[in-house]
Amino acid sequence: MPDRCLSSQTWEIILARALRIFVYDAPTIFESGPPAPWIFSMKPLFIRRGFQYLIGGMIAISAFAKALDVSGFAEVLRTYQAFPDRTLFPLALTITTLELCLGVWILWGHRLHISATAAAIMNVGYAGWMVLTLLRGLHIPNCGCFGVFFARPLTWTTPLEDLIFAGLCLILRYLAGCPRKEGFHREGKEGKTTIVRKG
Repeated sequence: MPDRCLSSQTWEIILARALRIFVYDAPTIFESGPPAPWIFSMKPLFIRRGFQYLIGGMIAISAFAKALDVSGFAEVLRTYQAFPDRTLFPLALTITTLELCLGVWILWGHRLHISATAAAIMNVGYAGWMVLTLLRGLHIPNCGCFGVFFARPLTWTTPLEDLIFAGLCLILRYLAGCPRKEGFHREGKEGKTTIVRKG
């Protein structure tokens, strides 16, 4: 199967442009607020929804890809040489189910600070496991991030990507529980948006 994943250089270009938009361009698009950092002067509901749909969608898509071929995902787990053969399929099914539930939970938005924290812990755990695998010197032709789909080898950039994703989850966790401040939009218990202003 040909490698359909983007190259590391392409990802670096995408991330660099995204960071430029995030840091330099976005502050000029939205209303002025507290001097820095600019992200806290924006409407948290708008920001939170973006992180929520991005993170929840990515986790749900990853789980859905695994669910399309659980047996194939179990074979991917076999290459890590860490689990008895009889546990591979139940383990693959468990991981797929938990990821799917977590992705749907984040998209739902109920107790978002808890689900975002769980997602961060999950990705840190994945990163740690991959680091241990790399230190063992194993060659993993498919890291299994999307099951048997979009196969790419396990390299040192793979756990780094998981840590970056965990960082995004922590940002979502903060936004889900950020306090009310001037100009901040918050959802009340009845789902209504309230604008809180000082003075």
